[in-house]
Amino acid sequence: MRLKLVSLLIVLSGLSACSTTEKPRNSAENQSSQSSIALSQLTDAQSMYQAALNRQGADKIQLLYTARDAAISEERWPLLEKICLELEATPSVDQIQNKLYIALAQEHQGKSDLALAQLQQLEPQLSQPEHQAWHQYLTARVYASQGMPKQAMPFFFKASTLSSENNFTVANLNKDLWQSLTQLSSYALERFNRGSVVQQGWVNLALYHQVYLGAPVELHQAMNNWLRRYPGHPAAEVLPKKVTELVQIEPLNVNRLAVLIPQSGANERLGDALKAGVLAALDGQSLEQTLFIDESLSAAEISLKLSEFNADFVIGPLLKSNIEKLTSAQTLVDYPVMHLNTFDGERISQQHFFFALSPEHEVQQALERFLTAGYQKPMLLAPNNSNGQRLVEYFNTQWQRYSEVKPQIGFYAGKEDMPKTITGLLEVDQSKERINVVKSLFKQEVESETRSRSDVD
Repeated sequence: MRLKLVSLLIVLSGLSACSTTEKPRNSAENQSSQSSIALSQLTDAQSMYQAALNRQGADKIQLLYTARDAAISEERWPLLEKICLELEATPSVDQIQNKLYIALAQEHQGKSDLALAQLQQLEPQLSQPEHQAWHQYLTARVYASQGMPKQAMPFFFKASTLSSENNFTVANLNKDLWQSLTQLSSYALERFNRGSVVQQGWVNLALYHQVYLGAPVELHQAMNNWLRRYPGHPAAEVLPKKVTELVQIEPLNVNRLAVLIPQSGANERLGDALKAGVLAALDGQSLEQTLFIDESLSAAEISLKLSEFNADFVIGPLLKSNIEKLTSAQTLVDYPVMHLNTFDGERISQQHFFFALSPEHEVQQALERFLTAGYQKPMLLAPNNSNGQRLVEYFNTQWQRYSEVKPQIGFYAGKEDMPKTITGLLEVDQSKERINVVKSLFKQEVESETRSRSDVD
């Protein structure tokens, strides 16, 4: 539209020059020069708008367009609304786009009701994908600004799908969509995990980010899988910095592996079990050499052995006290390390990771599995002692971060008590009672089948 108006002005100027004598032409050129100088002095939206009010025709429209763009850049939303209302009086203007800008200005001013009314009025008139995408995006922004991300998401997803399928950009759409998406629980995200490929890509990215953010190794693998599954997805441009850095990490080429485990003292049996597990995991791997070192040795002795071995990667130690010992001495600072426990101190290297071999860590892994698999109602069985109660409490605390549904919980006193606990949780005992009641009502034999509840995943 603007290009046409500029071309029209050039053509009109040429026609005017051809139909006048030399003297009037020079006068017109002087006026044009003075006008150009005056326009160049208009540096902000307000001055452009004021100048436009004193113009007529195409010149006025062009100035209003420029003022409208400037008002958006300067984020002067009341002024943007004024400019758009002025443009509404001109039949040649793209009225749908102009009304969308009015809704944008109203939303930014907190006039949510007016913005929604404007958007609802426009809906039957939308035919161009650009207009439809902007309409959906602005509707989503209204709901998001009122603290209703669930209501906003269908409109955000529609806008993203339209812009992606038609290869155009809606300013700030991806940033605003991601901001609302990260406010949803895993349970809410799972309910949106359907629809277009674009929508599913957004939802799965949010699920991976939510479930694996505290686990760098798992997050790195999940993000690589996501990028392979959704190539060219618009969400790639809003990946959090931490996630982007993880995705760019190259896998280590490990040839010489050192493993720090207990090989003496009270924890020797634990060390033997870990050694057997490591050897089983390395079966068939193409490592040059693996060295097992007793983590109970002094920091100086361990440092010497690692240096002589020229290790590429270190697994361990297992005990917190030994992690603290080697951290204080900075024995492992120059090596990439996977510790087999956590500790309360600060991580001294970005190459150090912690994989705690604790019941809580196993519970966390189970919870992450439930969430990524889409399970919504788990059932917990635990021994009726302090350890069982502690783990159930831990699971409940973590689960409530992602879901409003309470898990079913059963405590058992021993192995003999476990079947009774399970049948009670699954309501099998109630099914048997109902069968017995029915059988008592009839003299002849009654065929029956015991049923259990089906709402537990």
